Amino acid sequence: GSGCGAADADGGGTEGDVAARYLLLDLPTDCTELELQEYFSAFAVIEEVTLKALNSGKVMGSVKFADPTVDLRNIMMREVHKLRGRRISVQTWKTQKLQGRGGCGGYGGYGGYGYGYGYGYG
Repeated sequence: GSGCGAADADGGGTEGDVAARYLLLDLPTDCTELELQEYFSAFAVIEEVTLKALNSGKVMGSVKFADPTVDLRNIMMREVHKLRGRRISVQTWKTQKLQGRGGCGGYGGYGGYGYGYGYGYG
């Protein structure tokens, strides 16, 4: 890949809206909001943490930062995040919307989630 989003990372204007809230997918099924809070508060001050069990049996969470920055976004999107040795997938609401074309507010599409993430960072 040609480094998704790398070109507009240095303030080209298009990515001026740095995400405050990040989606956390593939969480351990018994993880807690406190665990998420403790892990992600290492990067920045956290405003809100949520957890939601999906019908598929998977657990999805989100974390909202009080003062998001471009540096924080790079850490969230490019670093490998692990909880209890399990890799967490981090996305922004924007990438989630782009992937779930046409589905208004539906978390329904997670069933066929084939772990071949083509993120192309590097």
